[in-house]
Amino acid sequence: MGKIIHTTNASTQRDQSIRMIAFVLPEFSKALRPEEDTLDMAAFVFAHLKTIANSVDQTALAWEKRDYWVKADAFRRQWAWVDKPLRILEESLRRKDFSSLAGAFQELSRVLPQPKSAQKKMLTPPWSGFWKKLFTDS
Repeated sequence: MGKIIHTTNASTQRDQSIRMIAFVLPEFSKALRPEEDTLDMAAFVFAHLKTIANSVDQTALAWEKRDYWVKADAFRRQWAWVDKPLRILEESLRRKDFSSLAGAFQELSRVLPQPKSAQKKMLTPPWSGFWKKLFTDS
């Protein structure tokens, strides 16, 4: 087996995930098929929040290896906002609790910036089928 080469660093992954989550937030209230689309959007956001949480740990662990304990702790505190919506989304998705999903999306919209560019119309949204991918296999 060959080496795994990562083409993006943890910071780039966080930035991309934040942009994707910010893209979904305005679409959440406009869902055409509320139950199915809402679950897919929430699963999509959950996956990106998990990516952010993993990249924060990856970055903080790298700093801890170099004995930058204070910097690693400050960085974890800076990104601590990810834990609450991540936990709410996971519990809500497993139970299919739509009211909790709305609360998690409101929490995220307070923390994340609004998307800068105009929304583009897509044939298939990137979150299509995400809930089945994440939660029917487990």
